Amino acid sequence: GAAGALGLADRARAVMRVDDSAVETRFRARRVALRLRAARLSGQDTGALDDAAAALLPGIESAFHRSLLELETLRSAAPLEAAAGYERLHEEPAVIERPGLRLHAAVRAAAARLACRDVAGAARWIDSAMPSMAAVAPFDMAREEPWRIASEVLAASGDGVAAAIAKRRADEIVAGLRAGLPAAWFA
Repeated sequence: GAAGALGLADRARAVMRVDDSAVETRFRARRVALRLRAARLSGQDTGALDDAAAALLPGIESAFHRSLLELETLRSAAPLEAAAGYERLHEEPAVIERPGLRLHAAVRAAAARLACRDVAGAARWIDSAMPSMAAVAPFDMAREEPWRIASEVLAASGDGVAAAIAKRRADEIVAGLRAGLPAAWFA
């Protein structure tokens, strides 16, 4: 099962490829979101998974589960479309009531604004996210990723000192996480 696939990316992807047509839509959506993320991280084409996600979105009754899939599918969107989507999700009730998920939407909005070359817009999103970054863990994204995005935005804004501090925080998080994992996972 999935627990036996921890630390083994190929095995984990294989577990998620099994027929899940009998599984409830919100859980199939979660599997598609995770497969999308895995494909993106391994440099694979995400076209078919993007199509599968788009087909599932209208049928997801749970606003929370729909938000999770939308956060992932927006990663494949053009930067301006992604920025608008993340900004919309940031204000959705299902996201507002979950601070870590709202943090996720905010830093993704910042990254999308930066990709649009809207440095001022990206900086506004990071400024709004900073209090949450210090207080809560991001939901459904790597713990260091908000800090890496903040570092990129702050560097683009011309604040090299703050960018370096944010990068150091990201590196500290990764070092702390790695310290508790088997060395074989990093071979």
